[in-house]
Amino acid sequence: MDAGENERASGSRGDAVERSGAEIVRDALKAHGVRTLFGYTGGAILALYDAVHRDPDLRHVTVRHEQGAAHAAAGYARAGGGVGVCLATSGPGATNLVTGIMDAHMDSVPLIALCGQVDSRLIGSDAFQETDLLAITASISKHGFQPRQENVEPLADGAGGQGRAQLPFKHLHV
Repeated sequence: MDAGENERASGSRGDAVERSGAEIVRDALKAHGVRTLFGYTGGAILALYDAVHRDPDLRHVTVRHEQGAAHAAAGYARAGGGVGVCLATSGPGATNLVTGIMDAHMDSVPLIALCGQVDSRLIGSDAFQETDLLAITASISKHGFQPRQENVEPLADGAGGQGRAQLPFKHLHV
């Protein structure tokens, strides 16, 4: 989803409020009890990092490498912390998560990997750092999807709950 794309969402008093896709994903994770995230920043995931940083209820642990984020999130889940959540940017940042994703999948550890992606208008054009991580992780994940502006909220709302419902891995390009 593009950093500038917004979605209309219902406010607590029925007012329509603008929320970015990153805010929708952040709020969905919080609604499912996620409080700790592990990751490494990069350009394509900055909107989500900004949304997480603005929320005092969320704790982000910065790692030295994306692979460490996946393994730390899986370790957190194994230790009883709930669903492990890791973040990475597009391209090589996202592919660096693959070993940790596979490890979590093989051991049925609940893991949600949120990855940035190039601008939606560039998908399929072999743009800089565009990687089809859905194809790469298809055999080592229970479910993966790439939301667009019109479908991010229903998909994000299912992420945490499905992770807890014995879907060991969920992959989401943001």
